[in-house]
Amino acid sequence: ALGDTVKTPSPPPPVDAGRRGVHRTDSLPSPAATPPGVGLASSRGYFDRGGTSAPTHGASTANDATTSAVDAAARDIAELADHPSDSQVKPIVLNRRIEAVPEPHFDPNALPFEPLAISDMLAAPQQDLERFLTQIYRSVAHSSPINEKVNTLAYFETLCTDTAAANVLINSSLMTLFVRMLRASKAPTLRIRLSSVMGLLLRHATYITEELASSGIVTVLTECLKDKNERVRRRAAATLGELLFYIATQQHEAGLKASSDAGVSSNAGAWQIPPTTVGTVTRMLRQGEDEIAQHYAVK
Repeated sequence: ALGDTVKTPSPPPPVDAGRRGVHRTDSLPSPAATPPGVGLASSRGYFDRGGTSAPTHGASTANDATTSAVDAAARDIAELADHPSDSQVKPIVLNRRIEAVPEPHFDPNALPFEPLAISDMLAAPQQDLERFLTQIYRSVAHSSPINEKVNTLAYFETLCTDTAAANVLINSSLMTLFVRMLRASKAPTLRIRLSSVMGLLLRHATYITEELASSGIVTVLTECLKDKNERVRRRAAATLGELLFYIATQQHEAGLKASSDAGVSSNAGAWQIPPTTVGTVTRMLRQGEDEIAQHYAVK
């Protein structure tokens, strides 16, 4: 996009039903409880390091039946230890197990344009859609008061929770604008709202072009982890986590394609994680950091 005109990207390639090839769930059943009566015999020394049964010291061959029972119990325990929830990927942004984030509130009367619902935005013709997004772009980018920018971004968050909408918005010039503003802004309220919008788009989008990789988004989010405001650090850590998840899945899928189809091009190589990002996230785990920000860093 040139100037203040927002151009929407071409439709992304088809994706699997799961988010970026990995199924994500917000809530999962708790692991099944161990049934009564399943366990090990009270005697010690039934297992060696290889996982096979070994007779206890002084035991005779008459204990073969007991050993077989212990083997069966071990297999039952192994089945219980591997629960489907262990392989499920839960979201980081708006994860209520980490933090209860209040829903954004905006004043529709204060918006310098007519707000649309997600369904209306997606149903709009291409020209009308680009005109609508251009109005949002100008409201956030121009020298308007911070309150107006924050109000517009709070409304914009309501458009980011749909996959189809997120794929359009994250690959438009709006996302690169948010990265530039997050780098330049020092106001905590604006930085919090920018990080929140970016995190929602990263959570719900299934396809991201290489242009975002060249915007410096990883470096900008890493710098936000050092912000004095703990709420900025929380939002930045959650958003960075969603981005790192996307990058990891892209690299994994690229590796699978490379092993099956030599010479297949992928945008996974466009994403580079600087060592400073790993170091900054790790340092957040030190004592004295905000516990919620630490929880996001662990995830």
